[in-house]
Order: sequence, then C-alpha cells, then structure tokens
Amino acid sequence: MHLVIGGNMPDKSISYKLLPSQSKFVNSKKKHVLYSGGFGSGKSQALCMAMLKQITIPNNQILLIRKTLSSLKKSTMINLIGSLRPVLPLGSYKFNKSEGIIKMNGGATIYCLGMDDGGMKIRSMNLGAIYIDEVTEFTQDEFNELSWRLRLDIGSRQIFCCGNPAGQNHFLYKHFFLEDNINREVVTASSIENSYLPKDYIDELKTMEGSQYKRFVEGLWITLDDVIFDTFDRNKHVKKISPKISFEEYFIGIDYGYSNPTGIIVVGKNGDRLSVIDEFYKKKCLMRDILEQSVRFSQEYPNAAIIYDPSAAGLGGELENAGLSPIKANNDVASGIDRIRNKLRIRNDSSDILISDRCTNLITEMENYQYIKGTEKPVKVNDHLIDPLRYVCSYVDDQKVEYTRPIIMTEDDITDDSDD
Repeated sequence: MHLVIGGNMPDKSISYKLLPSQSKFVNSKKKHVLYSGGFGSGKSQALCMAMLKQITIPNNQILLIRKTLSSLKKSTMINLIGSLRPVLPLGSYKFNKSEGIIKMNGGATIYCLGMDDGGMKIRSMNLGAIYIDEVTEFTQDEFNELSWRLRLDIGSRQIFCCGNPAGQNHFLYKHFFLEDNINREVVTASSIENSYLPKDYIDELKTMEGSQYKRFVEGLWITLDDVIFDTFDRNKHVKKISPKISFEEYFIGIDYGYSNPTGIIVVGKNGDRLSVIDEFYKKKCLMRDILEQSVRFSQEYPNAAIIYDPSAAGLGGELENAGLSPIKANNDVASGIDRIRNKLRIRNDSSDILISDRCTNLITEMENYQYIKGTEKPVKVNDHLIDPLRYVCSYVDDQKVEYTRPIIMTEDDITDDSDD
C-alpha cells in the first residue's frame, strides 16, 4: 500500500506492508466494514492503515473513536503517531494534543475522541469517514449515533471498525452476520496469520482449546459459556464436498418451523462417515414449501431415508400424501447430542462427520449451540439444522446391529426329529 504525503513536505511516497486480512479490510468498498480479529491479529494497525486513503483528501473530516479517550490513547493512537514506527510519518501532520486533533498537511482533519461525554461532541459533526476501535464496547444507540454523522460528500462515508469478537447476543452480530445487507462486510483475522508475532506468544495462544480458541485466536463470533459442540472446528470438520461424489446411502432430516426457520439437511453415508452435503433454511415456510423442497431433495437423492420430527404429526401425513415414506425420528435430545459429539471426535486425523462449506447455516449453529447456563438442557435457539442432524445420526446408529441377544431354549422348545 502506498501513501503520498505532500503539503509542507516534498511529495513523498511511502509503502506499507499489509497482512492478507489487513489488505482485504483496507481495500473494502462497503459502507460498514468490520475487522474481527483474535488476540494480536493486527486490528489497530489495520484500522490506521484504513485511514490512509481518506487522510490525503483536502478538507475531509475524519473521526477516530473508542469508548473512552484514555483507551484510545493507549491503543490505536500509539500505532498512528506514537510508536517508533508510526503509520503517519513525522512532518506529515500537526497535532493539537489538548484538543485531540490531527491536521494533515494539505489533507484531512482527524478528530480523536472517546464517548466519555455521552457522544455530545460528535453531534455537531459532518464526517467523511469514521474509524471505531474496539467496536464491541459500543451500544447500538452509540453506533447508530455515529453512523448519522456520515454526511460530508467529499469523503467515502464509510465506517471501518475493529475489535475482538463477542457473542451472538451482541447487536453487531445481527448487524453484520444476520441482516442481509450488501453494504456490509466482515473480515475475520486469525492471530496465527500475523507472522510478526513472537513464536512463544503464538505457542501460548495455541494452548487454548474449544470455544476460547475459536473466539480469541480464530476471531469467530461464538458464545463462550456452555458451548455444546466446543470440539467442532471449521478447519477439521468443514470441507469442500464435490457434488460428483456418490454415497452408499442418503438421508434427509427435517425440522419443521414457521415463526422459527424450517431446517432440512441432506446427508450422505460412506462407511461410518456422514457427510452433510446440502441444507435448506427458511423462515415462515408453509407446508407446501416444505413438501416442495422435500420432493426436490428426494428426486435429487433417490432412495434417501426421510426422517422428521415425531412431534410434527401433520408433516408426516403430508409427506406420505406426497408419495414419500417418512420415518419418525428418535427425538432423545441428550443421546442425539452425544452421538454428534462422538462423530466429531478426531481419530487418525479424521472424524466420522463432515459438513460441506455450502452449509453455512449449519456451521454457524454448530459453533453457537449451547446449554442453558447451569443445566444440561440446550437453549432452543440456533438448533433448526442441528435437530435434523440429531435425527439422522440417531437413525443411523439405531440401525447398527451391534449385539444379538442369544435365544435360550428350554426342553419344551426342542423337537426330536430322530428316528430312534
């Protein structure tokens, strides 16, 4: 990346080296861009680099902000102007320390603020771009208040923000992950990607396990407390599965919903391994929608066993009327969860369950399915595709003939056919 500094200095081109995730973040054209990173993944540096395209625009007004000004001074501002190798070279700006204003030579003005005053200082601002450090510290009202300041027509009017990921109950998860908006983008950065980190620090991070590793090292938005499938790992359990692969058997699992999404999965079986190869996930499905999708999957995967929620009696009848042969699922939740866990175990670098990278909704549910705190009962959220996966796993395991009970015969049961 290059920056041309002018003004009171001779024009000078400066080059910056970016990590792959940083480059994707800096060059995003979306209106709202989030850099979700693990510990030491280069978040503050990425935020500073993202500012470079806007600071050379004359009269542009830029806001750099964190929840508190003292925190901002100890983090991103050090990267920007306070370190031994700052992003902004000495002589390219004037800094009013008492006001927290950086004036670029012949370029933009950067306001370095916190929300300590309840956001009073920002309410009169007309901004061309906003850069938010540790965005998960902000409330939704504060985030909205900031976005309403983007009305200066000479800037890109983008919000670039960074932070360690939070749980899925945070408003930002809905904003960036659940709401379908083409003007938003998330860049996920793993700590391991940062080749500049000391090896002993990386080794220490690698000692984390389960959900902590996924959140604090891989930068994923998952809930830490009581995650059920904490051994689920995208790098090990999610693969590209070619549609040309044929399987010995196929299974279709169905979980009916209307207010909640209807979830349908297609599973192929080769040997002991189950591969989830397709999914259907949609809210406010009418019965005809479910039947249409079930028939479509049945035609695409002939002779598939169709396994459905036994509490949805009406669904079973409709599937039969459509010429299908549905099977009531074993809906023992605890045993179903244990069966999925057993299949997730890594043995000889492989597991008995794989999920296609196309099944994005199931992957999200696997990472966030959790128990009610202090209990062994799952929260009835984020389970609309996990439930049909339970049905399929339980059905497959129940079909195994692992033990044949011997028949003990009495003398009365024995017939003597001899000619004696």
